[in-house]
Amino acid sequence: MNGASLTASSAASTRARCGPFAVDIEDPAHGRLATRRLTDRAIATSSPKATLVRGAPHIIGPEGQPPLWSTVSVEAPTAALADALSTAFCLKSTAAITAACEAIAQPIRVTLIDTAGNLSTL
Repeated sequence: MNGASLTASSAASTRARCGPFAVDIEDPAHGRLATRRLTDRAIATSSPKATLVRGAPHIIGPEGQPPLWSTVSVEAPTAALADALSTAFCLKSTAAITAACEAIAQPIRVTLIDTAGNLSTL
């Protein structure tokens, strides 16, 4: 990380304070698809099929709904927010993700990879 370091105290209030640094976004089925440069931001990535439980994705909806995305990466001011959103967004449509990002009073960048390997950024 070019000498940068991350420290954590309270997950709810800790902000990423370093960079710039490059982070690759990889999908378990399609490999590396993007690189993001971050400064004073956090990124979290969720890939439901990266970990399987009894052959099924480890991220499912409350009523057993399958994930809609192969991989979701979220850039946000805090690691806690990025992590929570990347997991939740695996189960949401593009419209629902856009609405959620608009409702959050913080800058959020979302990278979506569908099951065919197509990448889109919101």
